[in-house]
Amino acid sequence: MKNMNPQEKLLKPQELAEKLGISRHTVLRLAKQQKIPCQRLGTKIIRFEWEKVCKILYGNSDDKTEQLPHP
Repeated sequence: MKNMNPQEKLLKPQELAEKLGISRHTVLRLAKQQKIPCQRLGTKIIRFEWEKVCKILYGNSDDKTEQLPHP
């Protein structure tokens, strides 16, 4: 794992869901389907890096205004 800036916080699924405007269930489903990057910290703990998720979803980390469509 790269050295993280101390201000780069790992987000819980609920925190990421709120930032993206989607449900926690959708975040977990996307992670399980490997559509968004995540870090597993044990068998039940999962965390997300905001910048990495944005790069995957939006192509860059600057465009954070778009919302994911609800399935």
